[in-house]
Amino acid sequence: MKIAIATSGKTLEAPFAPHFGRAENFIIFDTITKAWDVYPNPALNSKRNLGFQAARFIANHDVQVAISGDFGPNAVQVLSRAGIRMFSAAYAICKILADYEEGQLREVIPSSEPGFQPQEILPDPVWEGY
Repeated sequence: MKIAIATSGKTLEAPFAPHFGRAENFIIFDTITKAWDVYPNPALNSKRNLGFQAARFIANHDVQVAISGDFGPNAVQVLSRAGIRMFSAAYAICKILADYEEGQLREVIPSSEPGFQPQEILPDPVWEGY
């Protein structure tokens, strides 16, 4: 299984990113092989739709779980529609991975509350083709 973790660094000792769409990088960790890669967030320099773009990027990497400090409504919408489970955690990546394997992370459940509305997704010419 593949896990994507939003981070501000490039190692497993790096701190988490407090917000999914604004993360500098994503570490994608394979729980079977224990291999991992770092990917820069392609949405980071966009002016709009950061959560949407970052979530689409992660979904295109066959990830089953996403972990971040927080997820905005657009990221939640895209990730949940892609079948990606979301968990919230706010500490070093290596500890997050250990806690995930032990079932200690809090899962983010998409809300159906009336106030939970994703923003309108506007086309972004920089993102076209991804």
